[in-house]
Amino acid sequence: MLQKFVEFKKRMGSPVRLDRRAPKKEIRMKKTVCGIFVAVAFICAGMAAYGAVDPTKTSYTPKEMELRTTAREIFSQNLTWQRAVALTTIGSAGDASKAQERLMRSQDDIGNTFGTYFGDADGQQLASLLKQYAQLVADYSTSAMMHADNSLNVTKMHDTMDQIGTFLSQENMVWDKTRLSDKLKKYSDMLTAEIDLQGKSFGTIDSTTCDATFYQAMDIADTFAFGIIKQNPGKFW
Repeated sequence: MLQKFVEFKKRMGSPVRLDRRAPKKEIRMKKTVCGIFVAVAFICAGMAAYGAVDPTKTSYTPKEMELRTTAREIFSQNLTWQRAVALTTIGSAGDASKAQERLMRSQDDIGNTFGTYFGDADGQQLASLLKQYAQLVADYSTSAMMHADNSLNVTKMHDTMDQIGTFLSQENMVWDKTRLSDKLKKYSDMLTAEIDLQGKSFGTIDSTTCDATFYQAMDIADTFAFGIIKQNPGKFW
């Protein structure tokens, strides 16, 4: 399973790090996480070419393509670790706290990329908002495991996505607040649908749901990259 996961990460263009000096507990956790979500990951393999940064453009500069690739990588990793948090929490498999820790690092990755073009302070503020949402993913997963009512968490998740949409639109007029917030909340609803499925029948995979969530994540990644490029055209030649 681990070897298949490594091959998948290579095809997606993501770095593969196997630290032989890592603590044995962390290595066991990584193997367990890989084992329980590798099937989900494989359903989404080969989709990296989805969409376009700007449908009106016929060509892109190397720097534009580099940002697009980076955006897709960090948002893909974000989805991967959101799923890992859900699976390790609901299935009580592996170390959920380690998955949550790695998920939080994904928020820093997105914030740092944003901060490269809009300043470190704004990058940290974005990461902080994203971490609020990441914690809600963990809370939602815990409630799903207990078959508890998740309506309050859904409201909180939507509110946080609204805050993120508002923040980004204020930083960059290219991003329309309403459209961006709607995209983010749609993604949130797709993710919680996946988590609900695991809560009802752990290990069940709905390829249609999985594909839709991945496509939405890549659409957000492209919107993220496109907005940065539009706002900073001189930095991409």
